[in-house]
Amino acid sequence: MDYLRAVPGDLGDARFNSVVLEHLYLWTKGLEPGLWSPGFFYPYPGALTFSDNHFGSGALYVALRYLHLDREYAFDLWYLASYVLNYAACFHALRRFGYGAVASACGAFFFAFALPVSESSGHAQLGFRFAVPLALASFHDLVERREFRRLGHVAGWVALEFYCSIYVGFFLVFLLAAYIAATSVRWKLNGVRVRGFWTALISAYVGATRREVAITVACVALSALAIMALLYPYAHYSKLYGFQRSPEEVVTMLPRWGSYLLADWSWIWRGLSARVEDIPVRHEHQMFVGLGAVLLALAGVGYRHDRWGAASLIAIGLLVLVTMKFPHFSIYLKLIKLPGISSIRAVARIVLVMLFPISILVARGVERSIRVPRRRRLAVVVALAVLLMIVECVAFAPYHTPIKSWRDRLTLYQGELPDQLPSSAIVFVPVIKPDDTVFPEIDGVILAQDRGVMSLNGYSGNAPLSYRADFNDPCNEVWLRVSGYAVFAQLPEHERQALLERVIPIGLPICHSGRVE
Repeated sequence: MDYLRAVPGDLGDARFNSVVLEHLYLWTKGLEPGLWSPGFFYPYPGALTFSDNHFGSGALYVALRYLHLDREYAFDLWYLASYVLNYAACFHALRRFGYGAVASACGAFFFAFALPVSESSGHAQLGFRFAVPLALASFHDLVERREFRRLGHVAGWVALEFYCSIYVGFFLVFLLAAYIAATSVRWKLNGVRVRGFWTALISAYVGATRREVAITVACVALSALAIMALLYPYAHYSKLYGFQRSPEEVVTMLPRWGSYLLADWSWIWRGLSARVEDIPVRHEHQMFVGLGAVLLALAGVGYRHDRWGAASLIAIGLLVLVTMKFPHFSIYLKLIKLPGISSIRAVARIVLVMLFPISILVARGVERSIRVPRRRRLAVVVALAVLLMIVECVAFAPYHTPIKSWRDRLTLYQGELPDQLPSSAIVFVPVIKPDDTVFPEIDGVILAQDRGVMSLNGYSGNAPLSYRADFNDPCNEVWLRVSGYAVFAQLPEHERQALLERVIPIGLPICHSGRVE
């Protein structure tokens, strides 16, 4: 963030995430038409369901805005908080797994700052992952300590992660399923047979009091209802607008073997990364975790007497197997026929939850060097691997945009809007250049938010099918968008005309019926 002088990412996704957060802030002040229907893509309903909503983390941004911080600084501190929470949550989780403070600190550092995290810094909606380690820590206590109430905790953390990021919440479910499969196998630890997950679950249930069972069942039910309440509007508006991801689109973002070797923005590894070719949508496949972490994980794999290290290794293998795009088949493409799964397009982002089982292996590798003091060579190798992991995370070419550039975008339109706008005004920034379609859309949305009015502009992961641009005739662009909505909502002619008259195109004369007058 260049010491709070810049914002992570570019003028596209980063500003859009700030738009969603600002919508939550304005909604709490009663300045937005509805929670699910923000003032962009106006007057289409349910536009918030076109992408992530930040319900689980937006309260922090809203609080910062109420403290009178500008939207850019509030966004920066909100983004920074995700790293703090991710590190603290992973450190706490690893301690609950039984690792020492030093090993837990190294594992938490990796989870919070690994290369794939830095590579995805432009997608701020993926930042808040703190519920992932906390859910797995509760899962660990359920299996190891036979604490039935932990099942309710797992469900609660999963629900919270869905509210923070639907993508990460979805992949957390995959990770838990992989751990259930990995721990369902009975292990021998120091010659003693260890119970599997299902045996442990039944034992925990039998040992729980009626009150504990009732509270746990209520927690699981409420968490499920919370997730359903979150996802229902997405399902409703997806059906209303006909949104769907084709298998051809999804397959471009399924991990390949080469995806796990990509680190294009690493000062250390970008030369080798550049040799990996033929990866479609390359920026979504930056999945290399770093050599230091790999060495520590290998040291952890060689450390026996810990079923969770082995279970983590199996869980990683299962996630790789299920999501991998092999030359002639993919298991994941079979799964997208299930309801909701086809909406998850960028499957390569699953690496963000895979970082936690890797952090367990990292912690195990460090712990091994501490618990076996006689092996000085191992201790030296592990110490060098930790240093390398830190250097790799630091040696990254961050992509950020100065806050001044955010604000300069809006100065382009100074004098184009009247000082006083009617409350019914609909602001529109024309999209004129075919190679610059994103920034003007977001400009229009931010201008409208700052002035407390609606915007005909919009940008998100989805858009109504009738939402079109006319690069040759901006006034016709207004007419196309309003008329598209009129057809969608089946508006009579006089209501369509009334909508047209509310539109204020920036930098153009008033447009009526698609003509300049």
